[in-house]
Amino acid sequence: MKMRKLTTTDAFVLLDLEDGPVHVGTVRSAPKILQSGAEMLARSVTYSFAAFGIEAGGASAGVNAAPEDRAAAVAAFAAEVAGWDGIRLDAGKGVDAADLAELQAADPRPAVLTDAVDGITGAERLTLAGIVAAATAAAGALSGARVAIEGFGPAGLALARAVEAAGGGVTAVATGAGTLLAPDGISADTLAAGWDAHGEGLVKQLEGTQKPGWAIWGAPADIVFTGSKAGALTHEGVPHLGARAVVPTGPVPVTTKAVAAMLRSGVIYVPDFLALAAPLLVGAEAASVDDAPGRITEAVGRHAGHPDGLLLGACAASEDFLRTWRPAPPFGRPLA
Repeated sequence: MKMRKLTTTDAFVLLDLEDGPVHVGTVRSAPKILQSGAEMLARSVTYSFAAFGIEAGGASAGVNAAPEDRAAAVAAFAAEVAGWDGIRLDAGKGVDAADLAELQAADPRPAVLTDAVDGITGAERLTLAGIVAAATAAAGALSGARVAIEGFGPAGLALARAVEAAGGGVTAVATGAGTLLAPDGISADTLAAGWDAHGEGLVKQLEGTQKPGWAIWGAPADIVFTGSKAGALTHEGVPHLGARAVVPTGPVPVTTKAVAAMLRSGVIYVPDFLALAAPLLVGAEAASVDDAPGRITEAVGRHAGHPDGLLLGACAASEDFLRTWRPAPPFGRPLA
């Protein structure tokens, strides 16, 4: 892992494979971005590329700035990094895509990733399609399935609509304000109206049972989608799971101990570096927009029968590929 510090603002860029030809990742901004968290995000992207046979690495950037200084700091960051070769960065938390216009102008990835329809970029649509493909491959058809969405927000609403369109139903959502349990289901339209009116507070306003945030793990669901933050699901939450599968909606959402506990209890965990890979595949021209979800379906199916579980099977395959063009895989797997 190589860190490059900027000279024009308090910021850094982590490159997971150091001298790799291309590095892709996100840039986040907050008063203090921790390097440890940035390392996990970069490692996940590296394993995504390796899982699909692509010679590229992960990157993760942080701009340390107070809210009132953020615009100027991110602008300085974009201006400096625009001159670096092989760095492809997208907006993460605390950064708007428009703030990185100077970087995007020199980005060779297909414009379909950044083109927006109804405020949703191509990359966001691809990510959703990949998540749904991963869930279906791991847990079966969504028709009739009950799902819980941890970290509910605009992306969670899009996921709820996709689940509903596939014949499934949302029976629980969790935000920073708590958990709402609704065993009879909550329609996507109801969730949309609740979000518009109350934001994260919808869990306290919509019909159902209000519970603390941790109660999402015990929700009446077949599949739990999670991704509010790194390490959202720990080993303490696993014993409460009634779901047969846990599927990421954000990077590294589970801890190492949680994965071990799920393996013992028979809960399927889909690696984030498979579920979230669709935009990376299109960006690397390793798949078309139409083909990327199918590539994820195939990868999940290929590793599902590994004796040590889906995650470790996918990790082993990624590491085998990395050894074909690197001296050794980077140290540490993409887990919180």
